[in-house]
Amino acid sequence: MPWELSSSKIAALRWYALRIETLALSVSSTRRENQHVDESFNRTTAILRATLAQLDGQRASFGEAIDCAIGTVPCDGVCVPDCPPRPASGSSSQSFNIT
Repeated sequence: MPWELSSSKIAALRWYALRIETLALSVSSTRRENQHVDESFNRTTAILRATLAQLDGQRASFGEAIDCAIGTVPCDGVCVPDCPPRPASGSSSQSFNIT
């Protein structure tokens, strides 16, 4: 049965997401004396990748039997507004490395 996620909880999650983005951008764009240009960026992306892996692990623990909030649909173990299109069979997924 669909349920409703309160706007205050959505706002709190959004605040965390924006704070993480702001902090990641400011930390990775700050170069300290005698620091290699890419060092802050590499450290920041490692932290973000670890955070995403933890959230992905939480998502995986839900399994497929999920109850979604109003306005969302189940997609790969979590509730989202709309599932992204699946890649066509035979196409390769692409990974981006920023250097």
